[in-house]
Amino acid sequence: MMSRDYFEVPHFAWWMLVIGGLSLNWVIAFKGEAFPYEYLPVVGQGLKYLGDNHSLLLQRVFIGALLIHMFEGVYSYFLARRKKLIQSAAMKWCLQSAILGYASLGILWKYEPDSKTT
Repeated sequence: MMSRDYFEVPHFAWWMLVIGGLSLNWVIAFKGEAFPYEYLPVVGQGLKYLGDNHSLLLQRVFIGALLIHMFEGVYSYFLARRKKLIQSAAMKWCLQSAILGYASLGILWKYEPDSKTT
């Protein structure tokens, strides 16, 4: 039986991938000259090329990703409330989905409350 305070955390790998990916995108798009490309021998040159030649595109991708994550956070709050979760659980889903995006929102989508808890 699921409770009205249902909350689940995605696998740790999602946290590393999403936060790492957004951070890498930000650094290369906005502070590319400060990134130590030489420490990534295989991918470093490709990342340097992107930062040097397509920084505006990377900036737009980063801002777009942030906006999408913010939308996913707000949407997850309303989805959690629609699934009759208590406000504190809905706020957890909101924050987690704003950080992780689909990795969190996908779990909430799959959640089906028991008819006894609605």
